[in-house]
Amino acid sequence: MKILLFDPPVLRDKANLDDVVNTPLASCLITGYIGAYLEDKGFEVTIISCPNKGFPEGTHTTPVASISRFFDIVGIHLVYQWDNTGKVLEIARDIKEANAGTHVTVYGYYPAFTYESLLKENPFIDSVIVGEPEEPFAALAQLLKKGDKSRRNVGAVPIPGVAYRGASGIELRSSMPIEDIDTLPFPLRD
Repeated sequence: MKILLFDPPVLRDKANLDDVVNTPLASCLITGYIGAYLEDKGFEVTIISCPNKGFPEGTHTTPVASISRFFDIVGIHLVYQWDNTGKVLEIARDIKEANAGTHVTVYGYYPAFTYESLLKENPFIDSVIVGEPEEPFAALAQLLKKGDKSRRNVGAVPIPGVAYRGASGIELRSSMPIEDIDTLPFPLRD
């Protein structure tokens, strides 16, 4: 199973420069920790990290949409809600349109608090990782590896920390924090 983790561009301007500078260190490392944890569990992980590059002028997409067909799961890091979140959600939509079989999930501070609205308003997002992402993301990958061909019905086996669309609406089973963070592998930084 091939997994792509995407840290999207962050546009810096006078309005959000301080937000970007003051983002907690954890938001910079979250993708690396997920990637290392997934690799430790035997998954093939690719990270595209371009927060400092910005979006090309006049475009709303990146090459991620065109290469998504090579990945079973695409995880997109949404640090927080900001003016360009719409562009990142367009990328998620483009990924799903390029390959409906790709499971699209989002993670980060912003989705953890707004998972219900993200799933209700964006049908191209299949799931949202809520809380500490390493274990829920790996459990999601394990479930999808076992054969849910549509990659959408994650509710067959509810995963703690993964929000999804269920029969009765948006569902989420709470997860527990990692007891011993020293059990996590060092984040991927390649």
